[in-house]
Amino acid sequence: MRIVFGTKLGYIILNKDKTNLIHTEEIHRNDCHCKHRLTEDAYNQFIKISKHHSHIGEFLSSFPELRSYPKKLLYKERTTINKSLNDVDYLVEFLDQNPLFSKKIIKGDDKKTIVQCICINKVIARSNFCDIIIVDDTVGVVSLNYPVEVVVVRDPYGHIQLLGFGIIDSKKTSSFTDFFKSVKELIEIERKQAYLTDEVGKIVVCDRLSAQTCGIINAFNNTNIIYCREHIKRNVTNNCGSSPIVDKCKNMLYERTPVREKEFLEELNKLPDSNFKTMLLNDLKYFLPSHVDKLYHRGILSSNYAESTFSALKKLCLTIVHPITTIVEKLILISETWMYELLDKKTCRSSFMFGK
Repeated sequence: MRIVFGTKLGYIILNKDKTNLIHTEEIHRNDCHCKHRLTEDAYNQFIKISKHHSHIGEFLSSFPELRSYPKKLLYKERTTINKSLNDVDYLVEFLDQNPLFSKKIIKGDDKKTIVQCICINKVIARSNFCDIIIVDDTVGVVSLNYPVEVVVVRDPYGHIQLLGFGIIDSKKTSSFTDFFKSVKELIEIERKQAYLTDEVGKIVVCDRLSAQTCGIINAFNNTNIIYCREHIKRNVTNNCGSSPIVDKCKNMLYERTPVREKEFLEELNKLPDSNFKTMLLNDLKYFLPSHVDKLYHRGILSSNYAESTFSALKKLCLTIVHPITTIVEKLILISETWMYELLDKKTCRSSFMFGK
């Protein structure tokens, strides 16, 4: 088995059979000569990571705190930080103490309130499965009714990883644009440090919120948007009731054959003129199989993947509205816990609060 890890100097090559480390060397980026051989202990820091997670291993090895998992998480409760700090100062200090996350905090005019807070998991940002991202938002968990937007990816084991999240001030196009531009900027910083040049967010799966769609288009260049098929099915059912188009839509979205698509379009044209019909016709390129299946979406066609984050968050928060600082704490805990499950290669979620 040959595994390559990117480093700031160059890259590390590990050659290993089923049980023994055969050869390990670090190749310098400039002169391409062998710098040194890794010890067996150093190799053990990499062995948890498969070849699909090439750039994560080298990055994690710089954090000795990770070696004691699960006895010790980098996550810190508020009790370890000065409680007298206002929310902004506390959040800055809290995030500064966690080296696995990069952040961007936009303060209000009084410098004591938070307008937006965006965080990115550096480890997941350096992974090789960020080409397809799934985004979704929810309200009702943060005081002032601020929306919470999450960005997740699906790892090679089929589990969801929380790549990033943000507390934004509204569901306007401008707020979504600022959020996604910040997310892209923070991710690109991490990937450049690992010498990763492939583009993040080649495909974005989301619901039909028009402001969110505009924000994604404004932030990500040349991205391909896929509308969640569950949301499409729900929209058609809610607006068309017992019309035959409901079954035609479901058949098209799940069977994904030209025949089913043709039947759906025929029923769509039979609908009386309405705003919903106009919107659906304008959005065909975002969910019609003949358009979507040209993309390498790996079967990721639903934004319900992101909703598992909200399910975990609401279980942690007991469905009570909390201040921004608490929500950020809990989302970081969720992101770290899921990340460790990836590194341990577990086949199921170990904690009851995070579900499957």
